[in-house]
Amino acid sequence: MQCSPGRDIQRSGSAGAEPKPEGENKMSMLKVIEVLAESDKGFEDAAQNAVTQASQSVRNVKSVYIKDMNAAVENGHITSYRVNAKISFLLDDQDAG
Repeated sequence: MQCSPGRDIQRSGSAGAEPKPEGENKMSMLKVIEVLAESDKGFEDAAQNAVTQASQSVRNVKSVYIKDMNAAVENGHITSYRVNAKISFLLDDQDAG
């Protein structure tokens, strides 16, 4: 990249950006845990069980991402639904913003 002497190079994302007052740049810090859960009713119930299970150990659960789903089969019938879920939660010293 060439630039003329005396010119500042603008980096991507900073063009025209003005500094924000102190305290306005605060981002929430989330942590992610992985939980395995199952249900004999269905995948949605297994996902709810994952959230319920995680909520017994951590506070401020904000989202669930289903990473994997599978089912156990016996005699040609599904006997249980299983999910591998990633649960995101807000750390205690953070605002929900």
